[in-house]
Amino acid sequence: MKTLLSWLALNPTKHKVKTEMVAGLTTFLTMSYILAVNPIILSERGMDKGAVFVMT
Repeated sequence: MKTLLSWLALNPTKHKVKTEMVAGLTTFLTMSYILAVNPIILSERGMDKGAVFVMT
């Protein structure tokens, strides 16, 4: 059975599973924040909140 690092095509001398998982979680949380906050900010300037969400 392949290890997780080889399955993901990562070099085990350069990459660690924990580091990659934290990086993925950070990216997910950042994008979630942008999807939540961007429509609120732009709707205060008169743009449609739903349209801004879809645009984002």
